Amino acid sequence: MFSENKQAEVDIGEMRAQLRSIEKDNKYTKRMNAELTQKKEMVTRQKLEAEHEKLITKSGVSALTREIEYLRKQTDAEKTNILNLIRDRDMMSKYIKKAEEENFKNKDELTKKQNEIAQWKESGSRKDENIANLLKQIYKLEKERDRFSHEASKANANLMQMVEEVKLK
Repeated sequence: MFSENKQAEVDIGEMRAQLRSIEKDNKYTKRMNAELTQKKEMVTRQKLEAEHEKLITKSGVSALTREIEYLRKQTDAEKTNILNLIRDRDMMSKYIKKAEEENFKNKDELTKKQNEIAQWKESGSRKDENIANLLKQIYKLEKERDRFSHEASKANANLMQMVEEVKLK
């Protein structure tokens, strides 16, 4: 019995050692379980935060996409306006060039007309001078005619007188 008691005490000691080992393992497992639970809660929180951030990011991406579409449409409209302005500028340049050419032609024609007027005026003044000279010559010729006519009348009168004298003789 003593040996049985001893054996039982040894068995109880072993059992207590096993129990302490199991309790130690149980304590370690509980601690690991608590750590894992904390990690799980932390991972769940992080997951929720990540999902929340994902929703915020999706909303941001959606807003940015809408803004990009708006800016793209606005850019297309501005490109169209720029192209219209360029076309208008080119047309205006073309019209201005035509107007400048027309002005140049008109200026040349005006210069020609002014030169022609100056020539006509010069020709008119020359003709006026010519008329004045001709009038002077006519006046001189009329004076000479009058003088010659007067001389011819005297000569005729003298001739008639001589003819009368010859008849009387």
